[in-house]
Amino acid sequence: MVHAAGTTKFTVANNGIYKVSYSVSLTGGIGAQIAVARNGIVDSGTPIGVINAAGNFSGVALLSLSAGDFLTLRNNSLTVLTLVLAPSVGAQFTIEQID
Repeated sequence: MVHAAGTTKFTVANNGIYKVSYSVSLTGGIGAQIAVARNGIVDSGTPIGVINAAGNFSGVALLSLSAGDFLTLRNNSLTVLTLVLAPSVGAQFTIEQID
């Protein structure tokens, strides 16, 4: 996995199955949706709806990825999300190759 500082893209180095865990901590954004996008297209198994004004929202997905694919965590809606501020963690994105 490669991440270029200053970007939102994580690039896959090796073909394989990856466990992708993601979460956001919000103070606003009812009706929004977070999701993982592969090569700019949201993976249909990853959207998580925001159903409360504040709280933690998370998901886990197993994705078959190819070297050169890139992943991003994104707001998949037109609704504005408000992340918690530092020192809290507003968003987390963990990508592990499992096969």
